[in-house]
Amino acid sequence: MRYSHAFAAGCVALMWAAVPAIAQPIPLQRTESHIDEHGCLDFTATASIDAQIDDLFDALTRPELLSAHLLRGRLLRVFVDAPVTGESLFSNKWYIQSPDEKILEWDGATGAAWGPDGPPISWIEYRFIHSTHTIEEHPLGSTIPWAKDSVPRPDTKYVLSPTNVGSATSVRVSSSLCWPPESPRTSTEKLQWSGGEKERLGTWLSIAEGEAGRIGKERLSAANPSPEGPTSGPSPAMSGSTPTPVVGPVH
Repeated sequence: MRYSHAFAAGCVALMWAAVPAIAQPIPLQRTESHIDEHGCLDFTATASIDAQIDDLFDALTRPELLSAHLLRGRLLRVFVDAPVTGESLFSNKWYIQSPDEKILEWDGATGAAWGPDGPPISWIEYRFIHSTHTIEEHPLGSTIPWAKDSVPRPDTKYVLSPTNVGSATSVRVSSSLCWPPESPRTSTEKLQWSGGEKERLGTWLSIAEGEAGRIGKERLSAANPSPEGPTSGPSPAMSGSTPTPVVGPVH
């Protein structure tokens, strides 16, 4: 599989730019957490988001933009699957449309006293299932030396469905967090993680709600252009609305 991180330059610039203040976390409904027979923490929650389902889905398929509200001094690269063509091989131009998968690469905070190998790196894979409005988040690994003794990232799934209340969308979130067998953490300590996860998840969904509102306004403007002329829409490279050539290193 070939991945291009041609989007990375734009995303890195976004990481260093000033970002809006984070809104209050979305209230979660019916949260549950328990330790399963393998010692993993299973966590579920639901939330109601004031956004159209397609707008919210599109917002959640842009985790690199949502992360810009949370990152401070960290570098983020985005890798997407790009079909190999003659032009891509000879000219290094890659045409990408509505990717169904992204891999985000995170660097440790800049300015920290990292060793000669530089800051640690971690990777997260996102899969987007358009037919069921489902987003899957899967950690791929990390070079953080203390990762085995810290809290790893969970496997997480977001399932969106329409509600009967206006344009609101229901989001069901389920995650499974497993520590390595040698971890000294007790079940009580593992359950304590769910408290922080509720706040993190509520903040993430609040950011997604804001981004979904922006996407909805752009779609409305595109459907009802002003008399002076058509309103410019989102960048094709980000929206995936049309095949867009992107140039950059390929891995």
